[in-house]
Amino acid sequence: MTDYSEEQANELEALRSIFPDEFEELDSGPPAHFTIAVSPDPFAIESLADADGNLPEASLKLDITYTDTYPDSAPVISLEEIVGLDDDEAILLRGSLNATVEESMGMAMVFSMASAAKENFERILLEREETRKREEAERAAAEEEAERQRLSGSRVTKESFEAWKAGFLAEISQILKSKGEDALTPAMKTVASVAGMLESSKKKAGKLTGREQFMKNRGLATSDVGMMDEGDVAVDVELFEGMEDLDIDDEDEDQVVRNFGEDD
Repeated sequence: MTDYSEEQANELEALRSIFPDEFEELDSGPPAHFTIAVSPDPFAIESLADADGNLPEASLKLDITYTDTYPDSAPVISLEEIVGLDDDEAILLRGSLNATVEESMGMAMVFSMASAAKENFERILLEREETRKREEAERAAAEEEAERQRLSGSRVTKESFEAWKAGFLAEISQILKSKGEDALTPAMKTVASVAGMLESSKKKAGKLTGREQFMKNRGLATSDVGMMDEGDVAVDVELFEGMEDLDIDDEDEDQVVRNFGEDD
């Protein structure tokens, strides 16, 4: 027959020696009730130190009460005075202790539980920091990509341009109907003028440009030939073939026609 009281007494004696500062007996029992303070090893979490070399505050107490048949049955365990872990992380740590208990059933297990609590405490803190850094890097990458997209803009296709143009012209038409030409922006006026939507543009459309007058009636260039004096130079009309392809503004064309008039 197992003497549970003796096994428990022997383990308590060993725990007092192993954890001289961390062990605190709350009730000598039986059954005994005690706590063991647990905190991460500073060297294990030194990567978590801030710019001044300070480590994050992290500690807890492993609260244990033996049962009458411990270690053949699990002790009553709770985590108290937790610092540095949120609720979800505390639940995760408690789960790791339950696994240790199951693996150690029938043997003295408090030392194994305290060791598992310390190691998993460190692991949780380090994984949290890794997650924070990864999320920060992903957020920075997303912001960089968003900025790149903003600067590069959307690729313009024939279809997207036609859709934009139709919408822009419809907007201009609506403004002309409701508010008139003066309500248009300079850009809208330019587009509306090219599209022949402005009254001023329509009036101008009925007037031939200098080139159009010249090409429509080539007699303009030869009508005064009979009036030429000695020494005047005759103009060869054929020299002007192909002029319709030159990129000359209407104002420049009209000026040419005026110059012909002034020479008369």
